[in-house]
Amino acid sequence: MLGTPTQFMLTISDLIIYSSENLRAALQRMTRNHRGVLFVCDQDGHLVGVLSDGDIRRSLLDDTLLVAPVEQIMNTDPITASTTEEASTLLRRRNLVAVPIVDSEGIIQEAVVEDHDTVLVLTRESSDPQSRAAVAVGTVALIPARGGSKRIPRKNLASVGGKSLLGWTIHAAKNSKLLSHVLVSTDDTEISEAARAVGVDVPWLRPAALSADTTPTLDVVVHALDWAVKNLHPKPEIAVLLEPTAPLRTGEQIDDAISLLMNSDADCVASVSELPHVFNPEEVLAIEDGSLRPYLPGRTMESRRLRNSQSSAYVLNGLVYAFRVQTVLDGYSIYGHKTIPLITPWENFLDIDTPEDLELANFKIERCNSHS
Repeated sequence: MLGTPTQFMLTISDLIIYSSENLRAALQRMTRNHRGVLFVCDQDGHLVGVLSDGDIRRSLLDDTLLVAPVEQIMNTDPITASTTEEASTLLRRRNLVAVPIVDSEGIIQEAVVEDHDTVLVLTRESSDPQSRAAVAVGTVALIPARGGSKRIPRKNLASVGGKSLLGWTIHAAKNSKLLSHVLVSTDDTEISEAARAVGVDVPWLRPAALSADTTPTLDVVVHALDWAVKNLHPKPEIAVLLEPTAPLRTGEQIDDAISLLMNSDADCVASVSELPHVFNPEEVLAIEDGSLRPYLPGRTMESRRLRNSQSSAYVLNGLVYAFRVQTVLDGYSIYGHKTIPLITPWENFLDIDTPEDLELANFKIERCNSHS
């Protein structure tokens, strides 16, 4: 990447590079059509300008020296977008060659490039080999965010720690280095607008048949994946499910789940937390005919295993599920034939279901912020 804009003759190899199996063909077409563009970035990846072949031709006609500083030639107020959908619209309406997609800090994440009647989405290449591999296969995050809720009105927009539950989920997804796309599936226009405001794709509103209290999450996932495999580039091979009811997840945990899946023969990686001692199955009791008995079959009150001899027990914590897209579409199952664990701290386990859970979330987030 380019540091402070400097000599034009030195910039070509230092500019940000985009990785895509279609990149070479795209560049060849741009060369044949005599239309091309380069995005000029500072050393931190912030977009500072756009340099087109037209800019170069004009500089030659104006007798501008080829060693002139880039900022004297480039357009320092380029057109940008926050989503792929917005970029595609701008590309066609304004007859542009390429539109960069930038995040809230002005860092390029993707670019939508003209290819006659189609649009190519070129994703920025990372220096991290694992990240490059994830982008190559395509990774998509699915955030289900229905407008209705039983116990907490408008739950997905409920605020904890200064952000909505939806906001915390999107924040974690944007902090992931291995996700190439983030989709929000919702039936609600307010949630849709909130997601789009922070640069997340909401390409459709979920049909009513998939928006009831009793709608299985798997049906929502399949609906979103059906759209994703037909419309996203690169075509997603790995997906992650991020439910807003688990606001304590991190981008690193999302990446850990994707990396585990990519380097295994599993169909799914599910995040789990080890149960504290008091919740271990050996400690759980049942009441039968008014008398206490161990919940586990074959145990008596005397034969229950003590703490130092108990086996570890785990619970799904809802932070992240990573799975192979084709496994879900072919077998209607997130878990497939083999699921492996991503073990995360018990402190991150928080399932928002009641107003009391919101209070606990505020407490945990405030405590985390005070220790950071």
